[in-house]
Amino acid sequence: MSGTDMITVRSWEELRDEVQARADAQRYPLTGMRPEDVREALANTGSKDREAWAAGWSAVGDRYRALAEQQTGSDPAAAGENFLMAWRYHGFAAWPTQNTPGKKAAFDASMDDFRRHAELASPAIERIQVPFEGRQVTFYLQLPANAPRPVPVLLSYGGLDSYKEYIVERYGPDYLANGFGYAALDIPGTGESPIGASPDAIRMYAAVIDYLEGRADIDSSRLAVQGVSQGGYWAARLAIAEAPRLAAAVYWAGPTHVTFQREWLEASTNTTEYLFDYLPARLSIYGAETWEQYLDIVPSMSIKTLGLLDAPTPEMLLVSGEKDSQTSIDDLYLLQRNGQPKYAWVNPAGGHLGRSADWPDERILREVIIPFLTARLLDR
Repeated sequence: MSGTDMITVRSWEELRDEVQARADAQRYPLTGMRPEDVREALANTGSKDREAWAAGWSAVGDRYRALAEQQTGSDPAAAGENFLMAWRYHGFAAWPTQNTPGKKAAFDASMDDFRRHAELASPAIERIQVPFEGRQVTFYLQLPANAPRPVPVLLSYGGLDSYKEYIVERYGPDYLANGFGYAALDIPGTGESPIGASPDAIRMYAAVIDYLEGRADIDSSRLAVQGVSQGGYWAARLAIAEAPRLAAAVYWAGPTHVTFQREWLEASTNTTEYLFDYLPARLSIYGAETWEQYLDIVPSMSIKTLGLLDAPTPEMLLVSGEKDSQTSIDDLYLLQRNGQPKYAWVNPAGGHLGRSADWPDERILREVIIPFLTARLLDR
């Protein structure tokens, strides 16, 4: 069976309607977008052709960027918000992976939009680049304005298609409001990561921790990590690799073992929780060009296969949903049943990330994850 044989694709009409429905309800990956803009972009697009998709959404992003550029001198706050809007639409033009010239151009535009937004933000959003094997690890750092220094900091991973910029936009305000700063990171093979995904790609984040430990305004005894979806895997890996330097870890619906096996990969590739191009996005982070090449690589990522299930970690919270069709719930239980005791929150009605009608992402973050982190980074 080939990867393409497994995909149950939405028709253009089904995709169009699902995208609009998610925008209307403000559900991932359309959060922050205006329903009327989404309707315009879909009308611009008119098909599932990837270049048409890139052009249709980029047109909306271009409009917001032009407006922001007009406002930069006279109204920096409004300009910053409109650069952020431009990033949303250019980013979605490139979503979920940059596999055509138009999508690559849209990604470059989105990175520029976000950098310009960051330059106007308050509190400051620093774009940090630390040396790594002749290249650089790029991340965003934001610290709460009024919290006493030095502050605790959370290393926060995005996922397969939600890069570090998404972390800044969606999770950053809650982190800051609760008194800790954060470093927003790309996972290997995504965004501006210098290397692709591989079992030893975790090594590049040591340079980030080294940098944070060198900052006088950051309390290096109160560093933690959180990762969402594919980023949950890297949060677990960092919790193991850097256990002595981390105070806490949150694994939010990441793979550990079952999700890396062929049976699960075949079944999950056609999930309707994901909008489209799930397989190309998955292949891209490993640099794989075919399904079989992907299958040769992915099982080696397993935390069980790597012999790390019983490795020491800081205190750890595991979060997911029983009905997750992208990441096997068995992977959460595997972590929970091995090694030292861990905390867990599982939504029996939840899909990916544990989300459901009663428990959207924001509620899980604010009522489950933030309290766990607050107790370990502030209340001690």
